[in-house]
Amino acid sequence: MNQIRLYVIIAAIIFGIIAEFLWRRKHKRKLFDISKAVKIGELLFESKSKEFEEFVHLFSGNKSEFSIQYESDFEDMGLTIADVTLLDLLAYFGDNKNEMLIIDWRGEENEGEIQAFCEEKLNRIITWSSVNKLRDQTETITLQKLFELINSDLKNIGYQLIFSNRSNDSYEIFVTTNSNFRTIQSIDKTLFVEKK
Repeated sequence: MNQIRLYVIIAAIIFGIIAEFLWRRKHKRKLFDISKAVKIGELLFESKSKEFEEFVHLFSGNKSEFSIQYESDFEDMGLTIADVTLLDLLAYFGDNKNEMLIIDWRGEENEGEIQAFCEEKLNRIITWSSVNKLRDQTETITLQKLFELINSDLKNIGYQLIFSNRSNDSYEIFVTTNSNFRTIQSIDKTLFVEKK
């Protein structure tokens, strides 16, 4: 009789472990790693990293309060709070804190707005030699070519554009150091791309 109870207990434990494993595998995307989020926030939002950390902790630790404060904003983005991912949090925070630039797929509304964003973020005047050279030669520059030229000029001073890897019809652009981008990629390769 005791042996049967022991087998039942062992079977229940094994079943519980398997169920937990399968649930975690199925919901892997939904699990939220705060330390990963905070580290990426430190790299992307250097001057606002503590504010981002508080934002992430509110999201992770107090969904009801987070919903009260941000639910309508995320609904405007077509998301429910339950569907929000780390990339959505980064994009929302970046946009609301002017740490990210959104460019429509058709291109800049005003010529030079991407360069102005970079100069504002880096708090310095940048020599846009590659961009200016091509602008002097032609009136039409494709957006992809413009990104390439801006990155060429930024790489000369140790920075680059990175793009969120969200599926939408806009470019969500951050500017960061080359080393910060490599670190972000080592943390999670799915969030950002160098070229879009």
